[in-house]
Parts: sequence; C-alpha cells; structure tokens
Amino acid sequence: MNPQDLKDYIVVPTLHTISDFIPNSLAAENLLLGTAAQESQFYYLDQTTSGPGPAYGVFQMECETHNSHLAWLKQKPEFWKLIQTYQIEWMDNCLEMVGNLYYATIMCRIHYFRVRETLPAAHDVLGLGNYWKKYYNTYLGKGKVDEFVRNYERFIKNLR
Repeated sequence: MNPQDLKDYIVVPTLHTISDFIPNSLAAENLLLGTAAQESQFYYLDQTTSGPGPAYGVFQMECETHNSHLAWLKQKPEFWKLIQTYQIEWMDNCLEMVGNLYYATIMCRIHYFRVRETLPAAHDVLGLGNYWKKYYNTYLGKGKVDEFVRNYERFIKNLR
C-alpha cells in the first residue's frame, strides 16, 4: 500500500470525520501513520509470525484491544452511530480492521485517545516512537522505539 494514499484517502479524512468526538491534530495523524509504518510496513494485514492473528489490519490491533474499544464506543451513542456508517453490516468484530481501512483508522485513533497522556509534538519522531511503544506496543511487545523511528523515516518523513 502506498503510504501517501493511506494518508490522503483514509487517515486525514477519517480523523476529520470523527473530529466532533475525538480532537484531530497533525500529531494524531503522524502517530497513526507511524503506527502503520511500524506495525505493518503498509504491507501486512495479519500478524504472520505464528499463523493467523492475533493482530489485524494495517495498524495490527489485537482482537482483545479492539473489543475493549468497541465496548467503550458503544457507550457513546452519537459516536457509535457515526462509526456504524463505516462498518460492514455483518462484520461487527476485529476482522473488520483487515479490509476496512476507515474502521481500522477509527479504532487506532480511539486507542490513542483513551490514553490520558498528551500526544507528543507532531514532528517529534522519537517522542511519537516512545508514545507508540508505551501505549500501543507496550513493554510486553517485541517492537523497539528505534525501529519505529527507522520505519517512520522510511515511510512517512517525506509525505506531503
């Protein structure tokens, strides 16, 4: 997948669409793009290290995490109503994130929104990497901040 296309056609318009519920910012945009760069390199839709799952979509979110965000979302009736317009009627589960980039983007943004710590500055790549590691990959994950920075530099740095 072309990172510029994901930015222009999915991430930016999706963040704008949900901005009445979750604040939009360049930092949020860059964090989501950096997350996709690190987690899937804009290529993998299924965490393939040991067979299918447990993480899916361009942001490689685990089903347990998705389900937690979905339960939170369903407690917000107006936001939930908007999200349902982005879901395929029969796909009310984490596999929706594999083929529905809008939905995957919303779920990734919800993930970071639910963190109480303020987002790093938009162009602080090391700060974005540390934030991703602490709140997305966590200390249990195999990902490294320096990998995030390298993938950000490789895929995101030169986007317009």
